[in-house]
Amino acid sequence: MWGNRRIGGGLVTYYRITETEFEELIQRAMQVVSRHTSRLRARTPSFARGYFHGKQHAWPLTIHPEVKEAINAGRPVVALESAIITHGMPHPINLDTALSCERIIRSTGAIPATIGLLSGAFTVKVSRRDLAPAVATRRDGGTTIAGTMVIAHLAGISVFSTGGLGGVHRGGELSLDISADLTELGRTPIAVVSAGVKSILDIGRTLEYLETEGVTVGTFGPTKEFPAFFSRRSGFQNPWNFDSATQVARMLYAQHQLNLNSGALIACPIPEEYETAGLKIQQAVEQAIQESEENGVSKTGKDATPWLLRRVAELTGGSSIPNNIALIENTSRIGGEIAVEYAKLVAERAEHASARVPILSDGYTIGVGSPSNIAPKSSLSASIANQAPKARLVVLGAAAVDVVARADTSTDSTLIAQSTVPGQVSITLGGVARNMAEAAHRSLSSLDPRGSSKSSSSYVQLVSPIGTDELGAVVSTEITQIGMRSDGLLSGLSGGNRRTPVCNMVLTPAGELLGGVSDFSALDTFGFSEVLQASDPNIVALDGNLSSDIISDLVQFASERNIPIWFEPTSIVKSTRILPALCTQYLANPAVSSLQPVTFISPNILELEHLFRCIRDPPLEQASDASPSSFSRWFETIDHFQLGPNFSEEIVRLARSGPSLEFLAQKGVVQMTIQLLPFFQHIIVKCGSQGVFVAMHLHPQEAIQSAWLSTSTDLNKHLVVNRTGKGDVLIFQHFPAHSLPNTSVVNVTGAGDSLVGSLLASLIEREDRNVFHNPEAMREAMQRAQRAAVFTLCSPFAVSPELSTLTYTSTNRENH
Repeated sequence: MWGNRRIGGGLVTYYRITETEFEELIQRAMQVVSRHTSRLRARTPSFARGYFHGKQHAWPLTIHPEVKEAINAGRPVVALESAIITHGMPHPINLDTALSCERIIRSTGAIPATIGLLSGAFTVKVSRRDLAPAVATRRDGGTTIAGTMVIAHLAGISVFSTGGLGGVHRGGELSLDISADLTELGRTPIAVVSAGVKSILDIGRTLEYLETEGVTVGTFGPTKEFPAFFSRRSGFQNPWNFDSATQVARMLYAQHQLNLNSGALIACPIPEEYETAGLKIQQAVEQAIQESEENGVSKTGKDATPWLLRRVAELTGGSSIPNNIALIENTSRIGGEIAVEYAKLVAERAEHASARVPILSDGYTIGVGSPSNIAPKSSLSASIANQAPKARLVVLGAAAVDVVARADTSTDSTLIAQSTVPGQVSITLGGVARNMAEAAHRSLSSLDPRGSSKSSSSYVQLVSPIGTDELGAVVSTEITQIGMRSDGLLSGLSGGNRRTPVCNMVLTPAGELLGGVSDFSALDTFGFSEVLQASDPNIVALDGNLSSDIISDLVQFASERNIPIWFEPTSIVKSTRILPALCTQYLANPAVSSLQPVTFISPNILELEHLFRCIRDPPLEQASDASPSSFSRWFETIDHFQLGPNFSEEIVRLARSGPSLEFLAQKGVVQMTIQLLPFFQHIIVKCGSQGVFVAMHLHPQEAIQSAWLSTSTDLNKHLVVNRTGKGDVLIFQHFPAHSLPNTSVVNVTGAGDSLVGSLLASLIEREDRNVFHNPEAMREAMQRAQRAAVFTLCSPFAVSPELSTLTYTSTNRENH
């Protein structure tokens, strides 16, 4: 499917697209996805169906195995255009330069990916406009910047190095001759590393056009001077400049977190040693431009650019080629460095994503990915299990020690990586499960629901393994001082090598994560069933730090005993650890009328989207009968919801009822929750500064006993209610975010955990566990939970002690 071609004595690797390969690709894809995708499109209600057509394209894209492996593993990859070979330089300089760029990128630690269309000899220069007809007619092509961006984005590549960007041509205000490179930058989220804009173009109008398209433009260097291809100076200033590849990587990561769909232009001045020759070439460019204005060529539209190119070549006698090579090799080096830093940042922050998401968006995320080796589960001794008192709520997962080092504001950030510097070091308790348990404990401790002074300290039990080391003693002591139960902290039961979970983070003076090491191995080798059996809780909450095996066992345990399960995804990566448990429960309970495998889930929007995509479109190696999307019950359940035109209209009206609600439709939040309701009965989506969105499904026997049976849609309350002919009720409600006090936000790491912990407290405080089955009770519980999150946002602690002041009676609204 891929191959090497010898051109002019050199060897170059290409993406190859042939008719036979195209047909085989389509046939293989259809065999994999036809089983569930076609059924999904055919059976999904019309309202929910639109989301599935968004980005499902059968692209004839062939990726070199080395590049594919790098992309799948999250390693740095840099795209290169093939137009440099077909149209950019004369032979054999074109091939030599292309190979040189690939070698330079490899020297930075990144993998080069030269992009083009190939089934014969090159004959077509391809931009976005040409991609579809070129593929349809099996033509060959060297891709331009615009075409390369499209294909690179489809392949999952984030950085692209090139020479000079196209732009607004001279006289473009009259001819409207504007390069597709600019519009592509405005709609494709990829970083283009170039030597600026080709100097024969109208640089000023090009920068204005990029601003209109929402493209981030910055110079790579100490100044904001925008380079003019052969010259380091154009006379135009950028809004931004970046001193290092790390700064660019952080900007790209921020763009991704903000879900911006526009690209970024990183303008790299030509190396200084070529500046003198470049100035002479630039003088020739300026002379040619002046001549074009005098002879009227500048007003001829598209003919002006070819004339300028020919005239510059005449004036310079072809001496511009060394400079051309220098600038493209320079952008290749810088692009490689940026790709390497960006890959590092994504890997480092994957486990700390919650600390970078806006208000109320997530809990505190620490640890590393799924372990490659799962040790056998250990069992608790019967004597220890029998000592555990009953608990209404058991929270299982990580109880950790956070060691955070932050450099003084006077410290140069570049010195931190390889030296010790002055700063502050703090040691605090952390871990998502621990945070949720403390939030639930504090929320309950202020006032018993019956108004008495009865203690509720035994209601919440945290179950988490700790070591027999000093850090384990810290965790146990601190939890006891808070007033929480510590009998669920299990240590030393499977050998003396167990270490207390710990996360060590180093922050820059600005509070950004520089690096760190976490050790959560204790969570992957421990069984919890005996503790649950002894505690006999009303509800069980899990965090995503647990392994998939342990989560599956816990869901099975709770399902057999009809105990509600609350799953906190913890991070994007860990959110899918619940999927094996869903598969197991679906196989055991295939009927549409069966209860959902998991009662509650509390993702943020990013985790919701990741879960949805992994269920809908599992990776090829997982797309089997064992994936959730392969079960007919999923499609039958969605049909069972009977979401007709009236429901669709009400949701559209809800999303349009105010600017703060547009995200429900724009980000597909409603559609995704509909598709996940067959797996999770209550979906509480933490939407950051946009509040909280709840979607839930009441089965007929539950609906009859709830107040929702007589409740109707009320857009003033951001509420949509849908009833089926079989007695089911579906509820969708948005709760606006609470305003923050004048004090500044101190900590975002535990806000989501505090919200979840408060909701868990509401569930066990009522004892009947139906707080979500009463509209007014749910509204009050959500108000308290959002207030709890605000308290933690303004506190230096992972969970604010002020949660103990929250009240649980409707007459005490002043605390809401």
